[in-house]
Amino acid sequence: MSDTPPAETESEEPAPDDAIAIEHDYESITSLLDDDPERAHDDEVITALAMSKVNGTKLWSQFAPEMSEYETIDYNAYQKLVASRADELKQEEESDTTFEETTPDAPPEPESNPPNWETVAEAAEEMFDERSRHLADAFMTVPGRMLFSKVTDCPIVIGVGAPSSGKSTIAETFGGINFVNSYGKVTPNAWISHNADAEKGEYDLLPRIKQRVMLATEISTWFTGDNVEEYMRVLAAVADGNGDSKTTGAHGTTRYEADYAGEYRFGLIGATVYPTKRAWIEMGHAGSRFLFHPLPKEDDLGTLVEQLNDGNYAERKQELQEMITQWWRGFYHQYDGEIAEDERPSLTDEEDMTVACLARIISRGRAVDFGGDHGQSGVDMSEQESRAFWMLKRMLQMRALAYERDELTQADMAMAARVTFASIPQWRKPIVKMLCNPDHSGGYRADDVESHTGYARSTALDRMKEAGRIGIANYHEEEGDSGRNAVVTLADKKLQGVFQDGDRVPWPFEE
Repeated sequence: MSDTPPAETESEEPAPDDAIAIEHDYESITSLLDDDPERAHDDEVITALAMSKVNGTKLWSQFAPEMSEYETIDYNAYQKLVASRADELKQEEESDTTFEETTPDAPPEPESNPPNWETVAEAAEEMFDERSRHLADAFMTVPGRMLFSKVTDCPIVIGVGAPSSGKSTIAETFGGINFVNSYGKVTPNAWISHNADAEKGEYDLLPRIKQRVMLATEISTWFTGDNVEEYMRVLAAVADGNGDSKTTGAHGTTRYEADYAGEYRFGLIGATVYPTKRAWIEMGHAGSRFLFHPLPKEDDLGTLVEQLNDGNYAERKQELQEMITQWWRGFYHQYDGEIAEDERPSLTDEEDMTVACLARIISRGRAVDFGGDHGQSGVDMSEQESRAFWMLKRMLQMRALAYERDELTQADMAMAARVTFASIPQWRKPIVKMLCNPDHSGGYRADDVESHTGYARSTALDRMKEAGRIGIANYHEEEGDSGRNAVVTLADKKLQGVFQDGDRVPWPFEE
């Protein structure tokens, strides 16, 4: 055997996360066998070669061609021996790295006199602007609702708006909360991977975020990419908090099945640009678990320039995150990590009906339009209002709690109104807004829709007919001086009525 090793001398050190370290390299093994060929069957040599096969390092590829030079080595039998040891190492490593499901620990006690949420919200407005304060209010309800007892579904709030409008900035200020896990791009397969039957994988997302809040500031691919259908199916399956399973022919079944209702509950704070039409359709098919809160662009150029020239962006963001973290610690320990039903504000019968009306605007506003999108008609595809009702109601309860109130105010309802109109498709929002406008009575003709929205006549007619098909409006044609006119009227007057009474829901638009 030559004393001169091959020209390639790249390091054979194992990757840092290897479960078993390689104790031999090419030089040490060949030197050992030159002195005593019988040492080829030592456990440490077999293990080193097997680990090289597992890791894909060069040791095995260097040594294998030279095995025939040793009389003590039967080439085929030795290959099988090393391969068998490699399989053992893989199993040991999988056993060592199987992810252990845990629930998050309580956060540390806060510093003395932690800020209340009103102080935090005012700081958000001062450091950034009023739009950012409103979005922070909505995001704050996600970790707060995770403390609600006897609630099993997952609180999800997505900030939506144009690119670079500041959505991710505000979302990231919640990253200091102890059970908030931050993620970049998340694929549909990340929730449950293709592991062996009944084994829980180290990298599966679902067990890693149970009883935690997922912070995902780059989820535009969920709503605008090529896999929106798969995203919505997966999220619809896991967002009830009871886990899920995946079965594939090659890899068997991976199961995360809840032993009690809500065991796999999680929260989600996210940010995205406006979803595509396809994404809205798939959300409608799957039963949407999302509520959106808008972050509109700043239209006033003078204000925008002032904001852009306001320095210390990173410092302001860090300061706000620290304030939110301290607020959370105080809030968590105030309720000992659990908010019972009798500790949440009770809604009056009128307030419950108001929330139900807002939920109906959401459910009908984002219904799947079979007539327009699928060549069918006469099928009511609007979701039942119950899910949107409970998501809105719990948001309102949490906002009131954060502001240390035991009853709702107009400010709470204003948040619900912003969420309502942001949670319907953006191309429908103008006509739904027209129909619910408290300052208008009666119906709208096609020329009214044109003048209010800027749509061309053909688009205005399409939107009017669509509003009729999805159940938010009644569409009909009537005789006029110059022929027949298309007309839409709001199908349920209660949906406008909640905005007409100033004591119920403030109209969320500046006309």
